[in-house]
Amino acid sequence: MKLGGTAPWECYRPSWNSGVGINDPAPNSQSGITSLCHPWGAGPVKWLNEEVLGIKPTSPGFRTYDIVPHLGRSLTRVSGKTPTPHGEISASFDVATGRCKVSAPAGTVGKIGIPKVEKTIAAISINGTVAWDGTYHAVTGIGSASQDSEFICFAAVQPGIYTMEVSYNGNTPVYREPPETYAAKFIKLDSTTSGNWGGVYGKDGYVLCNYNGGGVDKKNLPSYVSSSSYFRAFGGSAQNQNRLAPDPVFWASSTNDTRAPAPDSTNGKMRNAACVSNGDQTMTLTIDVKGEHDYQVALYFVDWDKQGRREAVEMMDATTLKLVAPVKIVDSFAGGKYLVFTYDKSAKFRFNKVRGETVTLSGIFFD
Repeated sequence: MKLGGTAPWECYRPSWNSGVGINDPAPNSQSGITSLCHPWGAGPVKWLNEEVLGIKPTSPGFRTYDIVPHLGRSLTRVSGKTPTPHGEISASFDVATGRCKVSAPAGTVGKIGIPKVEKTIAAISINGTVAWDGTYHAVTGIGSASQDSEFICFAAVQPGIYTMEVSYNGNTPVYREPPETYAAKFIKLDSTTSGNWGGVYGKDGYVLCNYNGGGVDKKNLPSYVSSSSYFRAFGGSAQNQNRLAPDPVFWASSTNDTRAPAPDSTNGKMRNAACVSNGDQTMTLTIDVKGEHDYQVALYFVDWDKQGRREAVEMMDATTLKLVAPVKIVDSFAGGKYLVFTYDKSAKFRFNKVRGETVTLSGIFFD
């Protein structure tokens, strides 16, 4: 919401918060489209009704159902309704005031869970009659009651309207958000080294992307890296995301522009400016490491022709495809920028276009 979303985005990562502005294009492999009303955005509505409000069918057509809300430590109230073939099931729970209400249509039988939210419940009255004070007392329309560590549950609930008053004792503990943790570590963004990587990066090895032209890299891989490989996605559907080589782009040869990567660690003056690129949506880089080995990898980006490129970089474990580092946004990199990470296993990087015609990658350096 802080970023201006008026509906759930197609996808979202919390680490975007530090690199994306209000109503910026989201770095979600959508070619720089700001998806504020994407059709997949309806998914959270179903999830909110089922998991937070807690209305779920337990047999086809909601002939039987559960209402088991999950408010956690920060929400104090929730209310909503779910359409069914029999009519609407509605529910509201307020754990601050203890007032709750459920309405169920004819043709249904349900279970209602009154959340304890880490407090104790002294008593519950339903439609003005005490139904629970540590034991169940019969109430019209309710078949039985039981409790577990999280809920007082009323079962065999018949169609009708049930107004409940819950007497709570104690306080729900304050929610303290845990820090984000990642298996890999982001070290820094370097905007000063430019193409003079010798003596700074690549002491163990390097890959200069498309440095020899025609898609041929200049590379010297360290002993612990078995291979590095690129792929690009073509089109939005899974069927079209074939394993295709990225586009080799060769900007300049034998240039003394220091934005171009040096040909070796001596930082010689005559250089080639090149990259691997994809103009559609996204491309990936996989670094295959032999076993487990601590290493640093620095990725070099240069917006050589000053096209205002902006790209998001995701680092994943190559085997599990789980995100292992915060998503980083690379922009304003006409002068060249490095993203530097450390990890101990094979890694897969995904480069998503946010702005500009293409995503680019010009160098990979190992230490």
